[in-house]
Amino acid sequence: MPQTQQNRVAPHNLNAEKSVLGAMMLDQRAVSAAVESLSGEDFYYPANTVIFNAMMELTRKGDPVDFVTVTDVLERQGTLEGAGGYEYVTELSNFVPSAANASHYADIVKQHARLRQLIAVAGRISQDCYEMTKSTEEILQSAEKAIFDISQSGVKRSFIPIRQAVQEVVAQIEDKAENGETIVGISSGFDELDVKIKGFSPSQLILIAARPAMGKSAFAMNIIQFAAVYRQKSAAVFSLEMPYDQLVQRMLSTGSKLPLENLRIGNLRDPNDWTRLSKTANELGGSRIFIDDTPSLSVMEMQSKCRRLKLEQGLDIIMIDYLQLINGAVSGQHTENRQQEVSEMTRALKLMARELNVPILLLSQLSRAPEQRPNHRPMLADLRESGAIEQDADIVMFLYRGSYYEDFSGGNEAEVIVAKQRNGPTGTAKIFWDSETASYVNVDRFGQAPPPGV
Repeated sequence: MPQTQQNRVAPHNLNAEKSVLGAMMLDQRAVSAAVESLSGEDFYYPANTVIFNAMMELTRKGDPVDFVTVTDVLERQGTLEGAGGYEYVTELSNFVPSAANASHYADIVKQHARLRQLIAVAGRISQDCYEMTKSTEEILQSAEKAIFDISQSGVKRSFIPIRQAVQEVVAQIEDKAENGETIVGISSGFDELDVKIKGFSPSQLILIAARPAMGKSAFAMNIIQFAAVYRQKSAAVFSLEMPYDQLVQRMLSTGSKLPLENLRIGNLRDPNDWTRLSKTANELGGSRIFIDDTPSLSVMEMQSKCRRLKLEQGLDIIMIDYLQLINGAVSGQHTENRQQEVSEMTRALKLMARELNVPILLLSQLSRAPEQRPNHRPMLADLRESGAIEQDADIVMFLYRGSYYEDFSGGNEAEVIVAKQRNGPTGTAKIFWDSETASYVNVDRFGQAPPPGV
Protein backbone atom coordinates (compact mmCIF):
# COMPACT_ATOMS: atom_id res chain seq x y z
CA MET A 1 0.00 0.00 0.00
CA PRO A 2 1.18 3.61 -0.65
CA GLN A 3 2.92 5.18 2.36
CA THR A 4 4.38 8.54 3.30
CA GLN A 5 8.09 9.18 3.67
CA GLN A 6 7.69 8.84 7.45
CA ASN A 7 6.48 5.26 6.87
CA ARG A 8 2.99 6.22 7.96
CA VAL A 9 -0.08 5.03 6.13
CA ALA A 10 -1.76 7.82 4.20
CA PRO A 11 -5.32 8.82 5.18
CA HIS A 12 -7.96 6.44 3.85
CA ASN A 13 -11.13 4.62 4.87
CA LEU A 14 -11.36 1.08 3.48
CA ASN A 15 -14.92 0.54 4.74
CA ALA A 16 -16.15 3.71 3.00
CA GLU A 17 -14.49 2.65 -0.26
CA LYS A 18 -16.03 -0.81 -0.09
CA SER A 19 -19.40 0.69 0.84
CA VAL A 20 -19.38 2.95 -2.22
CA LEU A 21 -18.56 0.08 -4.57
CA GLY A 22 -21.07 -2.24 -2.90
CA ALA A 23 -23.83 0.38 -3.11
CA MET A 24 -23.08 0.94 -6.78
CA MET A 25 -23.78 -2.74 -7.47
CA LEU A 26 -27.11 -2.47 -5.63
CA ASP A 27 -28.70 0.68 -7.07
CA GLN A 28 -28.22 2.82 -10.17
CA ARG A 29 -28.81 5.95 -8.07
CA ALA A 30 -25.68 5.09 -6.10
CA VAL A 31 -23.77 4.89 -9.37
CA SER A 32 -24.96 8.39 -10.29
CA ALA A 33 -23.98 9.76 -6.88
CA ALA A 34 -20.49 8.25 -7.11
CA VAL A 35 -19.88 9.38 -10.69
CA GLU A 36 -20.80 12.93 -9.73
CA SER A 37 -18.17 13.25 -6.99
CA LEU A 38 -15.49 10.57 -7.42
CA SER A 39 -12.84 9.40 -9.86
CA GLY A 40 -10.72 6.28 -9.83
CA GLU A 41 -7.79 8.20 -8.34
CA ASP A 42 -9.83 9.00 -5.23
CA PHE A 43 -9.60 5.37 -4.05
CA TYR A 44 -6.63 4.46 -1.88
CA TYR A 45 -6.59 0.70 -2.57
CA PRO A 46 -5.50 -0.15 -6.13
CA ALA A 47 -8.04 -2.99 -6.36
CA ASN A 48 -10.84 -0.55 -5.61
CA THR A 49 -9.56 1.82 -8.28
CA VAL A 50 -9.61 -0.97 -10.88
CA ILE A 51 -13.13 -2.01 -9.92
CA PHE A 52 -14.45 1.56 -9.91
CA ASN A 53 -12.96 2.21 -13.37
CA ALA A 54 -14.65 -0.98 -14.64
CA MET A 55 -17.94 0.35 -13.29
CA MET A 56 -17.32 3.64 -15.09
CA GLU A 57 -16.82 1.77 -18.35
CA LEU A 58 -20.16 0.05 -17.89
CA THR A 59 -21.83 3.35 -17.08
CA ARG A 60 -20.41 5.06 -20.19
CA LYS A 61 -21.86 2.26 -22.32
CA GLY A 62 -25.22 2.45 -20.57
CA ASP A 63 -24.91 -1.09 -19.19
CA PRO A 64 -26.10 -2.07 -15.70
CA VAL A 65 -23.60 -2.28 -12.85
CA ASP A 66 -23.83 -5.50 -10.88
CA PHE A 67 -21.73 -8.50 -9.89
CA VAL A 68 -22.04 -10.24 -13.26
CA THR A 69 -21.29 -7.22 -15.46
CA VAL A 70 -18.41 -5.98 -13.29
CA THR A 71 -16.63 -9.31 -13.19
CA ASP A 72 -17.19 -9.71 -16.92
CA VAL A 73 -15.43 -6.41 -17.64
CA LEU A 74 -12.58 -7.29 -15.27
CA GLU A 75 -12.14 -10.68 -16.97
CA ARG A 76 -12.01 -9.13 -20.44
CA GLN A 77 -9.48 -6.58 -19.20
CA GLY A 78 -7.38 -9.28 -17.59
CA THR A 79 -7.53 -7.46 -14.24
CA LEU A 80 -9.90 -9.67 -12.27
CA GLU A 81 -7.24 -11.46 -10.26
CA GLY A 82 -5.40 -8.21 -9.56
CA ALA A 83 -8.67 -6.75 -8.27
CA GLY A 84 -9.09 -9.53 -5.71
CA GLY A 85 -10.89 -12.07 -7.89
CA TYR A 86 -14.48 -13.26 -7.62
CA GLU A 87 -14.16 -13.53 -3.85
CA TYR A 88 -13.45 -9.82 -3.32
CA VAL A 89 -16.13 -8.64 -5.79
CA THR A 90 -18.61 -10.91 -4.02
CA GLU A 91 -17.60 -9.40 -0.70
CA LEU A 92 -18.25 -5.92 -2.08
CA SER A 93 -21.70 -6.83 -3.43
CA ASN A 94 -22.71 -8.02 0.04
CA PHE A 95 -20.91 -5.33 2.06
CA VAL A 96 -23.86 -2.92 2.53
CA PRO A 97 -27.53 -3.84 3.01
CA SER A 98 -28.79 -0.89 0.93
CA ALA A 99 -27.57 2.01 -1.19
CA ALA A 100 -29.39 4.67 0.83
CA ASN A 101 -26.19 6.25 2.20
CA ALA A 102 -24.11 6.07 -0.97
CA SER A 103 -23.61 9.85 -1.16
CA HIS A 104 -22.33 9.91 2.41
CA TYR A 105 -19.88 7.08 1.71
CA ALA A 106 -18.65 8.91 -1.40
CA ASP A 107 -18.07 12.09 0.64
CA ILE A 108 -15.89 10.17 3.09
CA VAL A 109 -13.81 8.71 0.26
CA LYS A 110 -13.45 12.17 -1.33
CA GLN A 111 -12.32 13.85 1.89
CA HIS A 112 -9.61 11.26 2.48
CA ALA A 113 -8.51 11.63 -1.15
CA ARG A 114 -8.15 15.39 -0.68
CA LEU A 115 -6.02 14.83 2.43
CA ARG A 116 -3.72 12.59 0.40
CA GLN A 117 -3.54 15.23 -2.30
CA LEU A 118 -2.45 17.78 0.30
CA ILE A 119 0.25 15.40 1.53
CA ALA A 120 1.47 14.95 -2.05
CA VAL A 121 1.51 18.71 -2.65
CA ALA A 122 3.44 19.24 0.59
CA GLY A 123 5.99 16.68 -0.59
CA ARG A 124 6.45 18.46 -3.93
CA ILE A 125 6.82 21.80 -2.16
CA SER A 126 9.44 20.34 0.15
CA GLN A 127 11.34 18.86 -2.78
CA ASP A 128 11.26 22.16 -4.70
CA CYS A 129 12.58 23.99 -1.63
CA TYR A 130 15.46 21.57 -1.19
CA GLU A 131 16.40 21.46 -4.87
CA MET A 132 16.24 25.27 -5.29
CA THR A 133 15.87 24.99 -9.08
CA LYS A 134 12.94 27.43 -9.03
CA SER A 135 12.69 30.94 -7.63
CA THR A 136 10.99 31.45 -4.29
CA GLU A 137 8.15 33.30 -6.04
CA GLU A 138 7.58 30.39 -8.44
CA ILE A 139 7.51 27.87 -5.58
CA LEU A 140 5.03 29.99 -3.61
CA GLN A 141 2.82 30.51 -6.66
CA SER A 142 2.84 26.81 -7.51
CA ALA A 143 2.10 25.82 -3.91
CA GLU A 144 -0.78 28.24 -3.46
CA LYS A 145 -2.36 27.29 -6.78
CA ALA A 146 -2.11 23.58 -5.97
CA ILE A 147 -3.76 24.06 -2.58
CA PHE A 148 -6.42 26.37 -4.05
CA ASP A 149 -7.21 23.75 -6.72
CA ILE A 150 -7.63 21.08 -4.05
CA SER A 151 -9.91 23.35 -2.03
CA GLN A 152 -12.08 23.91 -5.10
CA SER A 153 -12.11 20.26 -6.19
CA GLY A 154 -15.05 19.50 -3.93
CA VAL A 155 -17.17 22.28 -5.44
CA LYS A 156 -19.41 20.63 -8.02
CA ARG A 157 -22.58 21.62 -9.81
CA SER A 158 -25.34 19.22 -10.65
CA PHE A 159 -28.60 19.40 -12.57
CA ILE A 160 -31.00 22.10 -11.43
CA PRO A 161 -34.70 21.14 -11.53
CA ILE A 162 -36.64 23.37 -13.90
CA ARG A 163 -39.07 24.30 -11.12
CA GLN A 164 -36.19 25.67 -9.03
CA ALA A 165 -34.65 27.43 -12.02
CA VAL A 166 -37.94 29.11 -12.94
CA GLN A 167 -38.48 30.30 -9.37
CA GLU A 168 -34.99 31.77 -9.18
CA VAL A 169 -35.20 33.53 -12.54
CA VAL A 170 -38.66 34.98 -11.81
CA ALA A 171 -37.35 36.23 -8.46
CA GLN A 172 -34.44 37.91 -10.26
CA ILE A 173 -36.82 39.52 -12.74
CA GLU A 174 -39.04 40.78 -9.92
CA ASP A 175 -36.03 42.17 -8.06
CA LYS A 176 -34.75 43.99 -11.16
CA ALA A 177 -38.24 45.33 -11.90
CA GLU A 178 -38.55 46.71 -8.36
CA ASN A 179 -35.11 48.33 -8.45
CA GLY A 180 -35.25 49.43 -12.07
CA GLU A 181 -32.13 47.43 -12.96
CA THR A 182 -31.50 46.05 -16.43
CA ILE A 183 -27.94 44.78 -16.01
CA VAL A 184 -26.50 41.28 -15.95
CA GLY A 185 -23.28 41.63 -13.94
CA ILE A 186 -22.11 43.99 -11.20
CA SER A 187 -23.49 47.47 -11.79
CA SER A 188 -21.02 50.30 -12.34
CA GLY A 189 -23.37 52.72 -10.61
CA PHE A 190 -23.46 54.89 -13.75
CA ASP A 191 -26.74 54.43 -15.60
CA GLU A 192 -25.66 55.36 -19.13
CA LEU A 193 -22.59 53.15 -18.86
CA ASP A 194 -24.63 50.20 -17.59
CA VAL A 195 -26.95 50.53 -20.58
CA LYS A 196 -23.97 49.88 -22.84
CA ILE A 197 -22.02 47.23 -20.92
CA LYS A 198 -24.83 45.67 -18.81
CA GLY A 199 -22.51 45.66 -15.79
CA PHE A 200 -19.27 43.82 -15.17
CA SER A 201 -19.51 40.04 -15.55
CA PRO A 202 -17.38 37.36 -13.84
CA SER A 203 -14.08 36.47 -15.56
CA GLN A 204 -13.93 39.78 -17.44
CA LEU A 205 -10.77 41.89 -17.62
CA ILE A 206 -11.90 45.53 -17.86
CA LEU A 207 -9.31 48.13 -18.79
CA ILE A 208 -9.92 51.72 -17.66
CA ALA A 209 -7.39 54.03 -19.30
CA ALA A 210 -6.90 57.79 -19.30
CA ARG A 211 -4.33 60.54 -19.37
CA PRO A 212 -3.06 61.82 -16.01
CA ALA A 213 -5.45 64.04 -14.03
CA MET A 214 -8.55 62.59 -15.72
CA GLY A 215 -9.60 60.87 -12.49
CA LYS A 216 -9.35 57.21 -13.47
CA SER A 217 -8.61 56.18 -9.85
CA ALA A 218 -11.61 58.15 -8.64
CA PHE A 219 -13.83 56.61 -11.33
CA ALA A 220 -12.79 53.05 -10.44
CA MET A 221 -13.20 53.68 -6.72
CA ASN A 222 -16.69 55.07 -7.37
CA ILE A 223 -17.53 51.71 -8.98
CA ILE A 224 -16.01 49.75 -6.09
CA GLN A 225 -17.80 51.88 -3.49
CA PHE A 226 -21.15 51.47 -5.22
CA ALA A 227 -20.71 47.71 -5.57
CA ALA A 228 -19.62 47.18 -1.95
CA VAL A 229 -21.90 49.62 -0.12
CA TYR A 230 -25.07 49.49 -2.20
CA ARG A 231 -24.84 46.00 -3.69
CA GLN A 232 -23.12 44.24 -0.75
CA LYS A 233 -20.29 42.89 -2.93
CA SER A 234 -16.85 41.91 -1.69
CA ALA A 235 -14.09 43.96 -3.34
CA ALA A 236 -10.29 43.77 -3.36
CA VAL A 237 -8.45 47.01 -4.12
CA PHE A 238 -4.75 47.05 -5.01
CA SER A 239 -3.59 50.65 -4.79
CA LEU A 240 0.02 50.65 -5.99
CA GLU A 241 0.29 54.44 -6.06
CA MET A 242 -2.04 55.94 -3.44
CA PRO A 243 -1.92 55.03 0.30
CA TYR A 244 -5.05 53.56 1.84
CA ASP A 245 -5.89 56.60 3.99
CA GLN A 246 -6.19 58.83 0.92
CA LEU A 247 -8.49 56.29 -0.71
CA VAL A 248 -10.68 56.21 2.38
CA GLN A 249 -10.81 60.02 2.49
CA ARG A 250 -12.04 60.02 -1.10
CA MET A 251 -14.71 57.41 -0.39
CA LEU A 252 -15.90 59.35 2.67
CA SER A 253 -16.10 62.50 0.58
CA THR A 254 -17.95 60.72 -2.22
CA GLY A 255 -20.48 59.12 0.12
CA SER A 256 -21.11 62.15 2.33
CA LYS A 257 -20.91 64.77 -0.50
CA LEU A 258 -18.59 66.77 1.72
CA PRO A 259 -15.68 68.57 0.01
CA LEU A 260 -12.55 66.44 0.05
CA GLU A 261 -10.40 69.39 1.09
CA ASN A 262 -12.57 69.93 4.18
CA LEU A 263 -12.09 66.32 5.23
CA ARG A 264 -8.34 66.57 4.75
CA ILE A 265 -8.02 69.51 7.14
CA GLY A 266 -10.92 68.58 9.45
CA ASN A 267 -13.00 71.62 8.54
CA LEU A 268 -16.42 70.35 9.65
CA ARG A 269 -18.15 73.10 11.59
CA ASP A 270 -21.75 72.31 10.72
CA PRO A 271 -23.29 69.55 12.89
CA ASN A 272 -25.02 68.25 9.77
CA ASP A 273 -21.58 67.67 8.25
CA TRP A 274 -20.66 65.38 11.12
CA THR A 275 -23.96 63.55 10.74
CA ARG A 276 -23.34 62.93 7.06
CA LEU A 277 -19.75 61.88 7.70
CA SER A 278 -20.80 59.48 10.47
CA LYS A 279 -23.47 57.90 8.28
CA THR A 280 -21.01 57.37 5.42
CA ALA A 281 -18.34 56.03 7.79
CA ASN A 282 -20.81 53.46 9.14
CA GLU A 283 -21.78 52.41 5.62
CA LEU A 284 -18.17 52.01 4.55
CA GLY A 285 -17.20 50.28 7.78
CA GLY A 286 -19.92 47.72 7.26
CA SER A 287 -18.93 46.99 3.69
CA ARG A 288 -16.48 44.36 2.44
CA ILE A 289 -13.77 46.45 0.81
CA PHE A 290 -10.24 45.14 1.34
CA ILE A 291 -7.39 47.52 0.46
CA ASP A 292 -3.77 46.57 -0.18
CA ASP A 293 -1.51 49.58 -0.75
CA THR A 294 1.75 47.64 -1.01
CA PRO A 295 3.80 49.29 -3.78
CA SER A 296 5.22 47.30 -6.72
CA LEU A 297 3.28 44.08 -6.23
CA SER A 298 3.61 41.37 -8.87
CA VAL A 299 0.67 39.62 -10.51
CA MET A 300 1.60 36.43 -8.66
CA GLU A 301 1.46 38.22 -5.31
CA MET A 302 -1.93 39.77 -6.10
CA GLN A 303 -3.24 36.41 -7.28
CA SER A 304 -2.07 34.75 -4.07
CA LYS A 305 -3.73 37.38 -1.88
CA CYS A 306 -6.97 37.17 -3.83
CA ARG A 307 -7.09 33.39 -3.55
CA ARG A 308 -6.86 33.66 0.23
CA LEU A 309 -9.39 36.48 0.33
CA LYS A 310 -11.89 34.50 -1.76
CA LEU A 311 -11.59 31.49 0.54
CA GLU A 312 -11.82 33.51 3.75
CA GLN A 313 -14.20 36.39 2.93
CA GLY A 314 -15.57 35.81 -0.54
CA LEU A 315 -14.62 37.94 -3.55
CA ASP A 316 -16.80 39.57 -6.23
CA ILE A 317 -14.66 42.23 -7.92
CA ILE A 318 -11.02 43.35 -8.05
CA MET A 319 -9.51 46.76 -8.82
CA ILE A 320 -5.83 47.32 -9.66
CA ASP A 321 -4.41 50.85 -9.77
CA TYR A 322 -2.49 50.76 -12.06
CA LEU A 323 -0.89 48.54 -14.74
CA GLN A 324 2.36 50.45 -15.23
CA LEU A 325 3.21 50.15 -11.50
CA ILE A 326 2.85 46.37 -11.33
CA ASN A 327 6.07 44.47 -10.78
CA GLY A 328 6.65 42.88 -14.17
CA ALA A 329 8.28 39.66 -12.91
CA VAL A 330 5.36 37.39 -13.80
CA SER A 331 7.46 34.25 -14.15
CA GLY A 332 9.75 35.14 -11.26
CA GLN A 333 12.33 36.85 -13.51
CA HIS A 334 12.45 40.29 -15.07
CA THR A 335 12.87 40.79 -18.81
CA GLU A 336 14.53 43.72 -20.53
CA ASN A 337 11.62 43.97 -22.97
CA ARG A 338 8.91 46.05 -21.24
CA GLN A 339 6.33 45.28 -23.94
CA GLN A 340 6.84 41.57 -23.33
CA GLU A 341 6.46 42.12 -19.58
CA VAL A 342 3.19 44.01 -20.06
CA SER A 343 1.92 41.29 -22.41
CA GLU A 344 2.70 38.63 -19.81
CA MET A 345 1.01 40.67 -17.07
CA THR A 346 -2.24 41.29 -18.94
CA ARG A 347 -2.40 37.65 -19.99
CA ALA A 348 -1.81 36.55 -16.38
CA LEU A 349 -4.48 38.97 -15.13
CA LYS A 350 -7.00 37.60 -17.62
CA LEU A 351 -6.26 34.06 -16.41
CA MET A 352 -6.57 35.33 -12.84
CA ALA A 353 -10.03 36.73 -13.60
CA ARG A 354 -11.08 33.38 -15.04
CA GLU A 355 -9.63 31.32 -12.19
CA LEU A 356 -11.26 33.46 -9.48
CA ASN A 357 -14.42 33.98 -11.61
CA VAL A 358 -14.58 37.71 -10.85
CA PRO A 359 -14.27 40.89 -12.97
CA ILE A 360 -10.98 42.77 -12.69
CA LEU A 361 -10.88 46.54 -13.18
CA LEU A 362 -7.36 47.27 -14.44
CA LEU A 363 -6.35 50.92 -14.63
CA SER A 364 -3.78 52.09 -17.15
CA GLN A 365 -2.08 55.22 -18.36
CA LEU A 366 -2.26 56.38 -21.96
CA SER A 367 0.55 57.63 -24.16
CA ARG A 368 0.96 61.34 -24.91
CA ALA A 369 -0.62 60.94 -28.35
CA PRO A 370 -4.01 62.49 -27.36
CA GLU A 371 -2.22 65.71 -26.35
CA GLN A 372 -0.79 66.07 -29.84
CA ARG A 373 -4.08 65.75 -31.75
CA PRO A 374 -6.69 68.48 -32.35
CA ASN A 375 -9.29 66.01 -31.09
CA HIS A 376 -7.92 64.90 -27.74
CA ARG A 377 -10.30 62.00 -27.26
CA PRO A 378 -8.27 58.81 -26.70
CA MET A 379 -8.35 55.79 -28.99
CA LEU A 380 -7.13 52.20 -28.80
CA ALA A 381 -3.84 53.11 -30.49
CA ASP A 382 -3.01 55.30 -27.46
CA LEU A 383 -2.63 52.34 -25.10
CA ARG A 384 0.90 52.40 -23.77
CA GLU A 385 3.54 49.73 -24.26
CA SER A 386 1.63 46.81 -25.71
CA GLY A 387 -1.10 45.85 -28.12
CA ALA A 388 -1.62 42.79 -25.92
CA ILE A 389 -3.55 45.03 -23.51
CA GLU A 390 -6.25 45.51 -26.13
CA GLN A 391 -6.17 41.84 -27.06
CA ASP A 392 -6.54 40.45 -23.51
CA ALA A 393 -9.12 42.95 -22.22
CA ASP A 394 -12.80 42.09 -22.61
CA ILE A 395 -13.77 45.75 -22.26
CA VAL A 396 -11.60 48.81 -22.89
CA MET A 397 -12.90 52.13 -21.56
CA PHE A 398 -11.36 55.59 -21.82
CA LEU A 399 -12.11 58.57 -19.58
CA TYR A 400 -12.21 61.97 -21.22
CA ARG A 401 -12.90 65.40 -19.69
CA GLY A 402 -12.86 68.15 -22.25
CA SER A 403 -12.57 70.79 -19.52
CA TYR A 404 -9.00 69.58 -18.98
CA TYR A 405 -8.14 71.13 -22.34
CA GLU A 406 -8.41 74.85 -23.03
CA ASP A 407 -10.53 74.41 -26.17
CA PHE A 408 -13.54 72.98 -24.28
CA SER A 409 -16.38 74.82 -22.53
CA GLY A 410 -18.50 71.89 -21.41
CA GLY A 411 -17.98 72.52 -17.71
CA ASN A 412 -17.85 69.34 -15.62
CA GLU A 413 -19.22 67.01 -18.26
CA ALA A 414 -17.14 63.88 -18.89
CA GLU A 415 -17.26 60.91 -21.22
CA VAL A 416 -16.71 57.20 -20.70
CA ILE A 417 -15.70 55.94 -24.13
CA VAL A 418 -16.32 52.21 -24.53
CA ALA A 419 -13.76 51.57 -27.27
CA LYS A 420 -13.92 47.79 -27.15
CA GLN A 421 -16.47 45.33 -25.81
CA ARG A 422 -16.06 41.66 -26.63
CA ASN A 423 -19.74 40.84 -26.20
CA GLY A 424 -21.48 44.12 -26.83
CA PRO A 425 -21.52 47.46 -28.66
CA THR A 426 -19.08 50.32 -28.35
CA GLY A 427 -20.14 53.90 -27.70
CA THR A 428 -19.97 56.78 -25.23
CA ALA A 429 -21.68 57.35 -21.89
CA LYS A 430 -21.99 60.74 -20.23
CA ILE A 431 -21.08 61.30 -16.56
CA PHE A 432 -20.06 64.36 -14.53
CA TRP A 433 -16.93 65.28 -12.62
CA ASP A 434 -17.40 66.69 -9.12
CA SER A 435 -14.19 68.55 -8.31
CA GLU A 436 -15.18 69.17 -4.67
CA THR A 437 -15.39 65.48 -3.83
CA ALA A 438 -12.86 64.40 -6.50
CA SER A 439 -15.33 61.85 -7.83
CA TYR A 440 -17.61 61.15 -10.74
CA VAL A 441 -21.37 61.38 -10.39
CA ASN A 442 -24.25 59.88 -12.33
CA VAL A 443 -26.55 61.78 -14.64
CA ASP A 444 -30.21 62.22 -13.74
CA ARG A 445 -33.06 61.28 -16.02
CA PHE A 446 -32.85 64.66 -17.76
CA GLY A 447 -29.18 64.16 -18.65
CA GLN A 448 -27.94 66.61 -16.04
CA ALA A 449 -25.64 66.34 -13.06
CA PRO A 450 -27.47 66.18 -9.73
CA PRO A 451 -27.28 69.34 -7.61
CA PRO A 452 -24.53 69.49 -4.93
CA GLY A 453 -25.26 67.54 -1.76
CA VAL A 454 -27.74 65.16 -3.41
